[in-house]
Formats: sequence, C-alpha cells, structure tokens
Amino acid sequence: MFCPNCGHEIDNNAKFCKFCGIQVNVTDQNNNKFANLETEETNNEVGDIKNPKKHKWPIAVTIIFLAIIITVGAILFFTNKNEDEFGKNINANDLVLEYTVYTGSRIWVEITPLVDIQDLKVEIFYFQNSNILRQDHEWLEVDFLEKGNTYNLSYDLSNSYPFDRVRLFSISGKKKNNSEDFTECKRTGIIKAPAESLNSNLFTLRLDTTEANSSRYGILYVTSSLDLWDVNFQISEFFTNKAPVTYIPDYIDEMPANQEIAVELKKMISDTGVIEHVSLRSISGRTTEDIIIDE
Repeated sequence: MFCPNCGHEIDNNAKFCKFCGIQVNVTDQNNNKFANLETEETNNEVGDIKNPKKHKWPIAVTIIFLAIIITVGAILFFTNKNEDEFGKNINANDLVLEYTVYTGSRIWVEITPLVDIQDLKVEIFYFQNSNILRQDHEWLEVDFLEKGNTYNLSYDLSNSYPFDRVRLFSISGKKKNNSEDFTECKRTGIIKAPAESLNSNLFTLRLDTTEANSSRYGILYVTSSLDLWDVNFQISEFFTNKAPVTYIPDYIDEMPANQEIAVELKKMISDTGVIEHVSLRSISGRTTEDIIIDE
C-alpha cells in the first residue's frame, strides 16, 4: 500500500510509515486493500475479455467447415434424387416384344421392359395382311412396370384372315434419369402351325428302369427331331409278368429339337409289374410354321 502522507509504498501491515513516521490509518489500510482487490479484479476481467479473442479463429474455421459439409451433402442428395427421378422419355428399344401365334386360334404376347418404367402407354397392332380393314389394335396402359417383369396379353385370331405380325406403336412413358439407353430393338415372333398328328418316327425313346421305385416303373426320355409345342401322346407299356397298359402323361408345352424330355412312368399302388419296353401312339403337337424377327 502507499502512505497517505508522503506517498511512498509501504508494507500492507505497517502501522507507521517508515519514511515520514506518520501513523497509517486502519481505514486507509482497508481502502488500499479494497483498491488492490479492485485492481486485481479489473485485471482479471480484462484478461478474460482478451482471452476469447485468441479462440475466435478456431470457431470461425469450425463454422466454415460445417457449412462446407452441409453444402456438399445437399448437392449430393439432390443430385442422387434427381438421377432417381423418372424424367427421361422411353423409346422402342426399352421394350422387348415376344409373341407366339397359334395359327387359327390366338396370339400370346409378352412385353418385357429392360428398365423400370412409369406411366407406360403403348399401342399394340395385330397385322393380318390379307385385308387392311382387319388390322386390329389395343392399348396397354400400366402405371408402373418393373424391369424384367413381363406383361402378358392374349388376342383371339380370326380364322378368315392369315396373320402377319405384331408391332408396337405410340410408345410413351418415363424411365429414371440415370437409366441405360439401348441401341437394339428386340422383336421376335414364333408362328406355330395348327395341332396335327405326328409320326412316331420323329421320336427317339430311352427307358431307364434303374430309377424305379414304389410309385413309378422308371423314367422314359423322349427326344424329338423337330421343335414341337403342345405335344400329346399315349405310352404303351409292356411288362414281363402282365398284360400291356396304356399310360397317358401330362401334355408337354415345349419340346426343343434333339433335347431329351423326361417323362415319369407312374404306377398304381402295390403294383409289382416289371416294365420291359414302351412305345408311343396317338401323338399330336404343333410344329414351327415361321419365325419372325423385327429389328
């Protein structure tokens, strides 16, 4: 503290000034103590005010860094969202058309998308070339058709007019902005002749009795020299210990040429007959009349 008389600095606990000898008032001591305390507090407050300035730049950097992260995230989010939006128009190459013509009966049409399609609309024309007035058509409208999911249609043919081909027109719809673009237009039609009787000489048989069990005599493998559809036949089964039996298996939807088709030879419960050989009779089916490929 300081002497109130001469102004020299003296010890805080001194009762007399060692310079001028005056008695130091207790009140002055307290005032000096309060003054010192106020000075210290002021210095501390100033220090506290100054110190934050030293930390302002890390806060600013953090704020800028967070702003950059948020901005980049928003850009990526809206970019991906835009790519997933159905904003691109589809074209004919995005649809695969396959159809099967059962001459004099009907047409079975399969339309398969190569991409996800929204709001699909397409006009399907069935051309019968002998009379332009017999060109028939129908509209296919689907809210959403998933990639690879086939949409099936059936059309009844007129016996009075020969069939020419199926075509797609007025194709519209949306696919995702990031969807692939295709360069090939796939259109394939198979015209099947009317069902007719077939000669047994078209078929080769292979009987396998090693797979016999309590429910079957064995497996008969049938091979055709032609591509056939809707094949029906009866099997004459000959045994070593009983009279021949006629067995009618389920019809065969498709029988590709030179490919074995397995037919299970079922037997009655508790039947102990041992099959020796078999033959085919009453054979019918459809052959390929024509294959149409449009590109």
